[in-house]
Amino acid sequence: FRSLPTIERSIGIGAVAVAFLAPLLFSTFFVSFVLTQALWLGIAAASVIFLSAYGGMVSLAQVALYGIAGFALGNVVTTESNGLNLGWDPWLGVLLGIVIATLVGLLFGALASRSTGIYFLMITLTYAVIANAFFGQVVTFSGFGGISSIHPPELIGSPETNPFRLYYAALIVALVVYMLIRYVLRTPFGRVLQGVRDDPV
Repeated sequence: FRSLPTIERSIGIGAVAVAFLAPLLFSTFFVSFVLTQALWLGIAAASVIFLSAYGGMVSLAQVALYGIAGFALGNVVTTESNGLNLGWDPWLGVLLGIVIATLVGLLFGALASRSTGIYFLMITLTYAVIANAFFGQVVTFSGFGGISSIHPPELIGSPETNPFRLYYAALIVALVVYMLIRYVLRTPFGRVLQGVRDDPV
């Protein structure tokens, strides 16, 4: 936060304070169905903005990676839905979702690494379309109806009975992602990424 001007820092601290008090200020419906989903989608948007602003790469595959992680989690934790129904521990499903999405992201990046500009954008759009078509048509992993009855970790509990736990989990993850992005920008990798943006050659 030290590099931000005082006014921006104050606005940021105020926004975080309001976010933590949201369950006291807003209805359960608004917190559960608007704020929680806004935080989850904001994490995906942060990755798009990070790549665009600091790497000079406009990627449309970020939501595909987001979906792949979610489908990996859904396939391994459910027991009575579409998909594999493995019934594993939810925390193992979270870890597996992150690992699989990271590996797929590395594959996507390796295939698109030599392209720039509109070509990079179109290749990553193709990845998103392929991921959507795959999970929409392959019944073994999802099918058109998607995966339902996903059991979250016990710490979060059921969103129906404990809606605010999921909200706070999303808020904490969003804050961690924000701080991680700010940290990466100050590392040598972050400096090199900005250098590539300014001079791709």
